[in-house]
Formats: sequence, C-alpha cells, structure tokens
Amino acid sequence: MAWRTRRFGCLLTVGLGCALVAGAARLLLLQGGVRPVRVVSGSMAPAFLGPHVRHMCGDCGFGWEWDATSAFETDRAVCPNCGFADNELNQAVPQSGQRVVIDRAAYWLRPPRRFEPVALRDPTNPAGLTLKRLVAMPGETLEVRGGELWIDGRLARKPLSRLREMAVLVHDDRFRPKDRRLPRRWTSDSGWAQAENGYSYPGDFQSFAALRTQPRIAWLSYHHWRCSPLPGLRTKVSPVLDFDSYNPGTPRQLNEVSDLLVRFQAQTIGEGWLAVALHDRKTWWEIRLWPRRGEIVVLRDGREVAQATGRKVADDQPFLWEAALCDRQVLVATEGRTVLAYRYAPSPEKPDGVENPVRLGAAGLAAKVRDVTIWRDVYYLPPPAKPWWKADQPLGERGYLVLGDNTPISQDSRTWRQNAVSQAELQGPVFSWPFAPRR
Repeated sequence: MAWRTRRFGCLLTVGLGCALVAGAARLLLLQGGVRPVRVVSGSMAPAFLGPHVRHMCGDCGFGWEWDATSAFETDRAVCPNCGFADNELNQAVPQSGQRVVIDRAAYWLRPPRRFEPVALRDPTNPAGLTLKRLVAMPGETLEVRGGELWIDGRLARKPLSRLREMAVLVHDDRFRPKDRRLPRRWTSDSGWAQAENGYSYPGDFQSFAALRTQPRIAWLSYHHWRCSPLPGLRTKVSPVLDFDSYNPGTPRQLNEVSDLLVRFQAQTIGEGWLAVALHDRKTWWEIRLWPRRGEIVVLRDGREVAQATGRKVADDQPFLWEAALCDRQVLVATEGRTVLAYRYAPSPEKPDGVENPVRLGAAGLAAKVRDVTIWRDVYYLPPPAKPWWKADQPLGERGYLVLGDNTPISQDSRTWRQNAVSQAELQGPVFSWPFAPRR
C-alpha cells in the first residue's frame, strides 16, 4: 500500500511538473522571451519575405518571389534566372509574409551584434514593429559609400555565415532554358563538357612538379545575361548588377557588383586541384583546392598570397565547396565550414570589368561539378538623389543604426528623421520559423 502511495505521489509530481513546464513554455512563447510574428514588408528580402507572390518560369522552371504590394504595368514577368519574358502574372500564387520568431530574452544575456536581424519599434508607427539588420554600434559613425558600409572610416566586413544569409541569387545552373538555340551560360574550350545538373572534366593528369610550376589549367567560364525583355537583350552578356527580382518595378540606376559567392557540389579523382577564379573589377583572385591534400591556396593575379588547410577529400567523394569575394575578403568553405578568410587592400588600378567574372578550373585531376549557383552581396544605396550618405554624428552610448537588406525600398536609419534607435527599442534578434535560416 505504501509503495502504491509513493508511486501515485511520483506520478502526480511528474504530471504537475509537465503541466507547469507546458504552461511556462506557452506563456514564454506568447508573452515572454520568444514571440512569433509574420513579416509584413519586403525591406529584408530575400532573407525574410513579406507578403509576396511566387512564380515559376515557363522556360527554365526556376521559381522566384516578388513583393505582393508592388504595382506592375504589364501582365508579363521576366525570369531573373534565364530572361524568359512571357511568364503570365495571373498564374502567380499569393503567399503570406514569412513567419519568424523574436528572441526577446537574448539581450538580457548579451549585447546586440553587428549584422544580425533585429525587430524594433517602428519609428514611423510606434504601435508596430519593423524588421531590419543592425549595422552600427554605440560610439560609431556609419557611412554608405560605393555599395559598402564604412564604420569610422573602416570597411565593415561580414563573415561568410552572414553573407549566406543576406546574399541575392544571381544564377542557378540547375534551371536551364529549354530553348536549345540560346547560347550557353558556361563555356569552355579546354575539355569541360555539360552534364545533367552540372559539368564534367575528363582529366589531364600532370606530374606533381608540373602542377606546382607550370600547370595546364582547364577553365569553365560563366557569362552573365542581361535578362532584359527588350528584343535581342535577353542573352546579352553583362556585368553582374544589383538588380533585385523581388521588386523589379522600382526605377533606378543599376550598379555593378563584384562581391560574389559561388557554391557547388564537386567530385574529383587525382592529385591535382580544383579552382574558382573571381574578378573584383581590378584583380583576378584564384582559389585552388587540393582535395586529396586538404590544401587551399589563394593567388592574386597569379601570385600566391594565402594558404589554409581543410579536410582531406577522398577520390570520388562528393563535397560542398563555397568561394567568395566579400567586403575585400577572400572567403572559402568546405562542407559549410569556413576554412579561410583572407583580408586584402584593393588594387590602385582603375576598375576594369570583364565579361566572365566567374570561372571554374581544374588541373591534374578529373572533376565533376553540379548544382552551381552564383550569389551577390547586398549593394547598399544612399538615400535617393545622394551619391553617398553619412550619419550626422557618432552614436550615443546606447544608440544603434539599422538598415534593410532590400536597400532600394527599405525605410531605415538612412531615411528616418532620427537616424539612431536606442537599445530599449530593440525587441531582440529574429530567426526564421522554426528557428532556422531559410537557406
């Protein structure tokens, strides 16, 4: 009898404990440290989407979103991936704003961090909230110049994790036009062949000494298309511009962007290396990966400037590789882990664009690459009719500046009557539902 009583008491205690935990979790979720909300504007696209419509390209099958509140003067939409201009807008599917959560307890334990998305009281509507990205901290002076953010006269650099979060898709090779009369986006005169969802290189096996001194490099070059609906301009080769497919109807001058991220899956066989070459309008940067050795080498206009060691990859083993130029950094990651972040000073040469600013290369091995995507960094714009923007004065000891990722349409510290927001107005960092990045 005593044993049954004790057992009943334990079960009652466990039951009460579970009920208390569930009640506390519900209270915390609805009124406390974590608050679920929906995004109501497109100022942070593509990281966080407000009310939008989604369309599928009738040619390449690529799907993309645009602002549901935008007005269109035509009943056709141009695919930002392949330039097909006969997509009917009336087939678009309306979507609600993205669901996110605000971690309202975060700033009880730590200070706000640069480049994190935050919810704050909307200065234009104190009863509402707005979502922006925190860019300037107490005591700092912010400047927007040349598409970049400058803090106290120094370039603000973001890590690869933030670049992934903020990046705007430029080209997705997984979606290719069905029209075979169109020119290819990726071309090679040295052995690369197009394959399903990617490209293959049969190999040109060279001695280790030759690879170190005079390697024969087989290049696969990317050609960016204008993707214009005007006759003859769909496939016109163009620099990568800061066009944003989320709000294509916003009239403005487009700017060339050289901060690019390349991501793909690869398999290799052999002793040699795989390469990504990127051009920053002044300099060629070449990032070489020796899969068997796990070695990474960075060359600037052919001269080695940095090295790193990553994970060794066995022959024919698939791996994810990312290489980027961003905020005057060379960033490299394998399997999602950053293995190199090399900062550099710009060349004094005048900008000189190239037709194919992204290349993939191979030397001394056989290679297959697939699911190749190219992304660009945010190009920050000053307020309308200004060539640049600088905050009036340094921030106070509890002041912050915030900007939207979708800089052409965002209302933020650049345009608000009072640029700075106080820490008390910050509600907390924001995460996609359920607690994970969109990509």
